[in-house]
Amino acid sequence: MAVGEAVSFPSLWFHRVVPVALAWLLAVPHALAQAVDGRVHTDAADKLWAFVGNGGWMMIPIALCLVATLFLITNGITRTSRDRIGPAGHEQTVKALLRQNDHAGADTFCRENPSTLTKVVRVGIGLIGEGQQAVSDGLTAQLAAEQLRLHTRFSYLRALAICTPLLGLLGSLAGIINALMQQDARGAGASSLTDAIADALVPSAAGLLVGIIALAAFYVLRERASAAMLRIQDVINSAFRRIVYDASGARTAPQPE
Repeated sequence: MAVGEAVSFPSLWFHRVVPVALAWLLAVPHALAQAVDGRVHTDAADKLWAFVGNGGWMMIPIALCLVATLFLITNGITRTSRDRIGPAGHEQTVKALLRQNDHAGADTFCRENPSTLTKVVRVGIGLIGEGQQAVSDGLTAQLAAEQLRLHTRFSYLRALAICTPLLGLLGSLAGIINALMQQDARGAGASSLTDAIADALVPSAAGLLVGIIALAAFYVLRERASAAMLRIQDVINSAFRRIVYDASGARTAPQPE
């Protein structure tokens, strides 16, 4: 992919991630149906799907939460990758242009090669004429804004980690209530009631599983984003520290190597 090429996340998701995820999901029942001796029991996959289907209507929103979780994880990994945050080529070029006192060239490069690093650098370049304190404040504010933008997207994962188990619990409670009502109306045996309660617990198990995945991904991606932003901060400090300001705070000349 060329430098600066825009990435269409919906296109990436629907054309690459979804087919792979669906193929994996369809392959799981068949893999589980494999016997030790290598024979395939065709009813094993049917039993697995029936087990999931016994969870009732609440399995639909839980499945949607799973899809949203997988999308946010994929999107988060892409957003925190080095190519999106600050490619090595961007770091070297920005440093070289600023050390050569070529602010116009640095601004043009940053505009033509968008990344988190170049967005922050452009803010600093635009404030150089206003003095050292303005540059420092602008860089700090832009870094904080970029980090907040990343963390806001990841907060959706935390919301899914909280809401999905609650959806599963709601589905289980509805299933148990329905089982008890049918038991009272039909006078079914204890075995039938046990089976109904077991089916009612499926949404809780599914919700907890999705919630665990979402919560683990939230913390992993948050730390990944923080580490990336710290690296960007080091690069920016290194690039701008060679600019010398006079007593009034105006730029005078680049500091020699």
